[in-house]
Amino acid sequence: MSTTNSRISRGLVIATLAFALVAAACSTSGGESTTTSLLPTTTEPVDYAGKEPAPEFPPDLDWINVDEPLTLESLKGKIVLLDFWSYGCLTCIEAFKDIDRLQEEFPEELVVITVHAGKFTNERETANIVAAVERNRISYPVVNDNEYTIWSSWGIQEWPSLILIDPAGNIVGGQTGTGFYDVVQPVVAGLAAQFAESIDRTPLPPAPEVPPRPDASLAFPGSVAVSASDLFIADSGNNRVLRVDKTTGEVLAAYGTGIAGLINGSGGEVQFDGPQGLVVSNDGSTLYVADTNNHVIRAIDLASGEVSTLAGTGEIGTTPAIALLDEVRLSYPWGLALRDGVLYVAMAGMDQIWIVDQTQNIALPAVGTSQQGNINGPLSQAQLAQPTGLAFSPDGLLYFADAQSSAIRWADTGNDAGRTGTVAGPPNDLQDYGDIDGIGGEVHLQHPTAVVWDIVAGQLIIADSYNSKLKTINVETFLTTTWIGDGAGFEDGEGATFWEPGGLAIDGRVLYVADTNNHAIRIVDIESGEVSTLVLTGLEKFPITS
Repeated sequence: MSTTNSRISRGLVIATLAFALVAAACSTSGGESTTTSLLPTTTEPVDYAGKEPAPEFPPDLDWINVDEPLTLESLKGKIVLLDFWSYGCLTCIEAFKDIDRLQEEFPEELVVITVHAGKFTNERETANIVAAVERNRISYPVVNDNEYTIWSSWGIQEWPSLILIDPAGNIVGGQTGTGFYDVVQPVVAGLAAQFAESIDRTPLPPAPEVPPRPDASLAFPGSVAVSASDLFIADSGNNRVLRVDKTTGEVLAAYGTGIAGLINGSGGEVQFDGPQGLVVSNDGSTLYVADTNNHVIRAIDLASGEVSTLAGTGEIGTTPAIALLDEVRLSYPWGLALRDGVLYVAMAGMDQIWIVDQTQNIALPAVGTSQQGNINGPLSQAQLAQPTGLAFSPDGLLYFADAQSSAIRWADTGNDAGRTGTVAGPPNDLQDYGDIDGIGGEVHLQHPTAVVWDIVAGQLIIADSYNSKLKTINVETFLTTTWIGDGAGFEDGEGATFWEPGGLAIDGRVLYVADTNNHAIRIVDIESGEVSTLVLTGLEKFPITS
């Protein structure tokens, strides 16, 4: 994910040197690294040591997962990897898999420092980063670079970006994008060998322990769905899906042990990993689940409780292509919607909307080129930016929350000559966001993630997640209006507040809200705007497996 932020210009000389050192030995393509160019091509010893000293961290920044701020001076004797990321960036989250591999392979030699430089204003608030760190199970030290000071000193231009610093405190090189393990690992191994006699193998103090959430509670619920009698909750942080009697609040079933994994079956063996989007089949017999971190779509038979994989292999997809359901590779599927028996998937990791057609046993892209952008046009030529929530209007128009473009857009998927358009948010821009009501392109949102159609009022209701607000959109006039919320908080009643709400489901004149960072499901009386919090009973019967 690239940025055009003007603050990247300072420190460009240092960054040019750093990235040139790696670029001289490797190349990148499409944001993913090649895997051979850093390997030595001769039998002569390779000098991996840097020449230029790394700039020190500035003082007075907030740190997470450490008892006190770290300095590069204090880390001399260690190989240091700086990871520049932003928590709303899925490629940044994917990059942690390679970082974890490196840390596991070099536990004594390597120290990982994650530099959080938030794209959005909301992402620069330390409290929100703390929640994201817990949600994504990140244990590395995190520094909140909320004014882009560290980012600028290195001349960073996109997320994710990595910098390697040798044990003498000198710059070795840098790398951008994901899939970098095969490029970076030989360099770390070379540094570990070259500095073997001087490396400080003393481990950093462990991260302060985060008190575990009570068993009988939700953890970062990401989505909700309703049937005639039940409410379904993607209890994302607990890696499970709950079935709740929507009248009494009694938890009737929990699908998933709480351990992140990909296991089908029933009872206590089933595993999910960060499930998000939910939708109930038209006949009410099946719940479809976007099992986001597993890169699959799951199906729960609501009569038997049996969980199966509908689409995906469990391996992340990088090249979008039509494939059979048991062979297709998906990438961070998020929101789900059904239309005429066909399942539509917001494929956030590929910046596309896909179709899963069970009758033909295939999955294929329906909207978007897979190049991230905010450009409308014919369905196959449009550019999307991490679409998340989906909702159909009665006339068959598909509306979607395009999170990274901070826009609510539409796609005419029922038309062979269909196109995309925008109902709220500036077009052709990935950097223009904010919190401004208005009409069409004058509207500014901040990373919206959910959208539902209110059939009675004939309008959209959206979760403007990073503004912690619910808003309405008149699709005839394109007027967007703040409805409920006034900054992050947790208050019920008429002046209710939310904290990064992530999912919506409408049931007559009741709106259910997955209030993600408040670990709660909120209930909104649509007519009065009154908000209450759902009280779950019986959740203690379904303890989390640790």
